[in-house]
Parts: sequence; structure tokens; C-alpha cells
Amino acid sequence: GDQWLGEMAQPRAEMDIPDDLGDDQTCATFQFVNEDHTLGNVVRYMLMKNPDIEFAGYSVPHPTENIMNLRVQTTERPASSVLAESLTNLMAVCLHVKRTYRKALRIHSKYQQQQQQQEGEGGGASAAAAAAAVAVAVPHSCPPLHPPGPRWPPPLSCPPAWHAGGS
Repeated sequence: GDQWLGEMAQPRAEMDIPDDLGDDQTCATFQFVNEDHTLGNVVRYMLMKNPDIEFAGYSVPHPTENIMNLRVQTTERPASSVLAESLTNLMAVCLHVKRTYRKALRIHSKYQQQQQQQEGEGGGASAAAAAAAVAVAVPHSCPPLHPPGPRWPPPLSCPPAWHAGGS
């Protein structure tokens, strides 16, 4: 089910938000408990994509401590609201990756079933015919990133340069 996101790492992370950010709410340090570089680096990346961010950085004080500190400095908006927006965007990216992975897994399973059926029928049809059948299920006009074979279906997407008139 949908329990895949956020429930693999136990215990769950906690975030300490300062009670009093003072007059300047554009600068804040947030502390994440039970988190490390994995979350720190991706949250910093998502924050830096936001044009309201002047500075974003994180640190893990010591490998034996389960703490990650995140420093956020914005141009005008409160740091806490920009962080919340970035975390929401990160969850959307994770959901997109999850859906894309599951779609590719379904297509790959269908491809494997076709391969097994062809092998069971005496191998009358070639692997190229099975790949063509999968290509009908996933239409695209680009050359495959990997040649079709018994263990890999055609790709779901192509680099944008292939659509720009390139070869």
C-alpha cells in the first residue's frame, strides 16, 4: 500500500521549531532529531531551489548524535514557512518517484510475463517482438536507453535533447 513513504526509517523524525523567533523571522535554525545527512542534504537542495532563500545549510554535530541542524535564511518571508513549503515540495517529489517506480515495475512485470510465455511456446517469436509489444503499451518516439533484452524493458522516458531534433 501507501505505507512505503515515511515509514521505513524507525523511529520517526522530530523537528524542533524555536518558540520565539524574535523580530527577525527570516533567520532560524531548526533541529531534526533521528535524522542525518540523508535528509539534511535533500532538504538543503530543495530550499536552495526556492528564490526566497539567501542561505541554507545543515550540519550533523557528531556521528554518534541523532541530530541534524538546519540553518535557513530568507530574503523576506519567515524561514519556517519557506521550510514548510520546501518539505511539502520534497514530499511531492517522493510521491512522483514512487508512482514512476511502480509504473515501471508493472511494465517490467508485463514484459517478463511475455518473455516467459514466448519461451514456453517453444521460442517461436523473438525477444524483439516482445519488446515491440511492450513498446505499444508505452508509446514513445525515442530510441531505447537500453537495448531490450530478457531482463530489461524499453525505457519510459527519453532525454529532452532527443525531442529537440537531435539524433
